[in-house]
Amino acid sequence: MMKKTLRNGLALLLALSLLASLGGCRREEEQQPDSSGSSPSRTEVTDGPSASAVPDGGPHTAGYWIAKLSSPRQVQMDAAAIEEYNAALTSDASTRCVDLASYPESLGREELKALIEEIQRPEEDRYIGREKATDAYYTALENNRALSAIKDSNPVRYGFVVTGAILRAFPTDDPSYEFAEDVEFDLFAETSLRVFEPVVVLHTSADGGWYFVQCYNYRGWVRAQDVALAAGRSEWSGYLDPADKLVVTGNRFRLNVNPYDERVSELELTMGTVLPLVSEADKPAQIDRVTAGSGYVALLPVRTGDGGLQLRPTLIPWNADVSEGYLPYTQENLLAQAFKLLGDRHGWSGTLSSRDATALVMDVYQTFGLRLPRNSAQQAQIPGDTVELAGMDEAGKREAILSAPVGSLLTMDGYVGIYVGEEGGEPYALHSLFVAYDGSGKEQLINAAVLTDLSLCTQPGESCLSQLKQVKTIS
Repeated sequence: MMKKTLRNGLALLLALSLLASLGGCRREEEQQPDSSGSSPSRTEVTDGPSASAVPDGGPHTAGYWIAKLSSPRQVQMDAAAIEEYNAALTSDASTRCVDLASYPESLGREELKALIEEIQRPEEDRYIGREKATDAYYTALENNRALSAIKDSNPVRYGFVVTGAILRAFPTDDPSYEFAEDVEFDLFAETSLRVFEPVVVLHTSADGGWYFVQCYNYRGWVRAQDVALAAGRSEWSGYLDPADKLVVTGNRFRLNVNPYDERVSELELTMGTVLPLVSEADKPAQIDRVTAGSGYVALLPVRTGDGGLQLRPTLIPWNADVSEGYLPYTQENLLAQAFKLLGDRHGWSGTLSSRDATALVMDVYQTFGLRLPRNSAQQAQIPGDTVELAGMDEAGKREAILSAPVGSLLTMDGYVGIYVGEEGGEPYALHSLFVAYDGSGKEQLINAAVLTDLSLCTQPGESCLSQLKQVKTIS
């Protein structure tokens, strides 16, 4: 999760002319003057091939890049291989992924306390809204963690997330900003949770309003009202990996208005959400006065009055972008999924109903059943065919990336992107970026998921290509 970016020329064209002001990662004195005296545009570029070499309306679509592939529909990993890969992730502590199905049924006092205290109050100044956070404020937050209520033995509970939620560093909705105007970066936000995301509930806040939970790749605090608690482990575990499942493959969509149950009315489902399908034999004729023949019938978790779990049959319209089962893991499908997110606003830790760089990668791969770590440091540790780029010059790095399969991950400190293919001898990536730097080192705002080559400056005077440390193929 890092603030990053873009360039001009063909890169600008591929990013839909968002950043005509950027000039690539060259020093200012090396910039070539624009003989026309005007700014670059979709049909007039100052660098790279001419606009006529890049068909208008093409490069920002998955089909443009899929057409370059020799075997786009070749399956990269089958279901058995993906299951084995996920098991390898959870067996490697460096990924911070856990096997929820085998999570301990209780935690000791010191173990649970250590997990909660992994996140400490920040040392630097922070703003809660427009007010600077005080020691008294942090003390109140820490007291709400209810560490004194931890017992010698602490049985865990089991639940499912009932609505899109943000996992937080502390049990509070208060935003924490680096400076008062930095409203797009709530630093208490850790990651987003999808509908029907399974969680192990480890602890409850002093005010009762928050659960401290473990999801498959993260821990933190989530509002208690966003989790429905199963009656026990057996009820919960039966839905961790349903045999018949519906996978959300679109960017996001909302269910239809439901005047009979506000818990599911216009509920938003995002890419990678997995719902159990109701069998044909168990389908009702109607659901909430709508014929069951108008869509898929899937189960949604809803919260009962006492916070318990109810699994509710719900219609998912035929027009929804979903798949019965995970998508086959092919380069064609990978590009198709990634390009569905192109142009979205950058969303730190899942805030602003969007994604940052690592969440974009995680959600794309989730549609194939691959359950990746949350943050870039852990994503760099995952198994796969890995080429270490550190120590190579830019020419060597470029060659290594161009030799890698499309869909490979490009990683550096605080960053990950998806390699989508080659254009004009340059590798291109789809990634969610916040800022870039022009040739003079001036910061330029991007704040979106964009498609660029790797000459963009991610630090003043330093190209993305020069800073990349790995190219990793999940296989």
